[in-house]
Amino acid sequence: MATAFQAILDAGDRKMVRMDVLYVLAEYTPPPTQLPPNEDIRPINDWFAGWPTNATASTSLVVGLGYERDKASGACEYFDASETWVFVPQSAIEDYQAAVEGNNEVLLARARRRDLSATYRVERPTETFGLLASTISRIVPEMNPVLLPFGPKIFFALSLLVASVYREAGVWHVTGDSELPDVPHAPSTHAPAFRVELGPVARA
Repeated sequence: MATAFQAILDAGDRKMVRMDVLYVLAEYTPPPTQLPPNEDIRPINDWFAGWPTNATASTSLVVGLGYERDKASGACEYFDASETWVFVPQSAIEDYQAAVEGNNEVLLARARRRDLSATYRVERPTETFGLLASTISRIVPEMNPVLLPFGPKIFFALSLLVASVYREAGVWHVTGDSELPDVPHAPSTHAPAFRVELGPVARA
């Protein structure tokens, strides 16, 4: 996805481009009971690595929670971050939110005590983009933001778009789940979508 978005964003620097993104929510399947350890944490690619204006500034993590147990908290330990924001997905498939909150209990409780948590609706991507962009805009004057999108793929896509606007922000990912069994996910009837129009003058 990052490579495809990079190509589209680069094309938008030269001509008008319209991109429609459609995301189909899956019906609930339980999270894996066992996960391999996180192997490596790195930017998703060089384009989305982040270009901080102050390399010595502290790091602020913005984590999109997934529903795998402790995977996000393990990744957060890698960073010596001054603060960690967490974004909790909420959707019509309510079982997912219960699993997200239950499997990230410690990380979420810490963020809520510091008023660094937000709940977003998966079916409202435009609203989520505004919430995420607003959070990054508050961070960049003082700290260097790193986005860790573990949650639904639509949150990953929105993280890439926000990082294309705020070039200080990097989008990172964790490797280590390549050996997980391929569990089929049945599609639900919920399919949010959003449109992005890009051009050489400004991005929206």
